[in-house]
Amino acid sequence: MKFTLFVLLVISFIFLNMTNSHAFRCGGEPVGIYDSANDVLSRCGQPSRKGYTRVNFKGQIINAETWFYNCGDNDFIYAVIIVDNKVFREEATERGSGESECDSPHLK
Repeated sequence: MKFTLFVLLVISFIFLNMTNSHAFRCGGEPVGIYDSANDVLSRCGQPSRKGYTRVNFKGQIINAETWFYNCGDNDFIYAVIIVDNKVFREEATERGSGESECDSPHLK
């Protein structure tokens, strides 16, 4: 019984680390919730396109700005949803294509 519990914990730990390794990164730095919009711009540069989506924020449905970054052939297009000048959520939307736009602007 203890061995089974141990194996489940190890598998869970490995799975959680695997999902974090696929998080949105620009120039090797992660982009996550509560980062400011200015932090995202300094790490990632201007998004390839912008749009709007509706999100539930503090119990209210509001329009939020969405920034899209195409991270290239071997990655995804990420949507970074900005609410109140902070990252509210980031999610992979579809497979990326072409050259990555997710390199740090400082490296170009």
